[in-house]
Amino acid sequence: QLVVAKEAAMKALPKPVDVAQAIYRLDAAVLTKDRIQRIRDHACPSREQLAEMKAAREANPVAPWALPESYMWEVGQIPLYQPRLQCFMCLQSYEENLAPVQSTVCEIIKACQDVRSSAAVREFLGCVLACGNYLNGGTNRGQADGFDL
Repeated sequence: QLVVAKEAAMKALPKPVDVAQAIYRLDAAVLTKDRIQRIRDHACPSREQLAEMKAAREANPVAPWALPESYMWEVGQIPLYQPRLQCFMCLQSYEENLAPVQSTVCEIIKACQDVRSSAAVREFLGCVLACGNYLNGGTNRGQADGFDL
């Protein structure tokens, strides 16, 4: 059943060579999020699998691969294929993950700008500072003001 599931997932992908080239170039036209997930789930060989495939290829260089193995072989030839796919998946989902928090961040920025430009907040902090400076004036430090607005 596992092999059938792998083959079904692979049939929805472009040819193995095209997939490998798209991974190498990080081609967004070929590598959609769904395809990247299929590749990560079904076409990324482990080190052991890749070593076995290399040994089989050396033993019989003309033997054809089955569909899952042909994808695994082509993907396995790409340097750092797993980190590439992980990075590209992150890049593809960046905006989607940013959208829920973007409006909140904009609201916080607006609130900060309102506080910084508010005359009432400035006046309130001036009163707090004046009180602190007045209280500080009776100590042995003399008239050491904290700062002026």
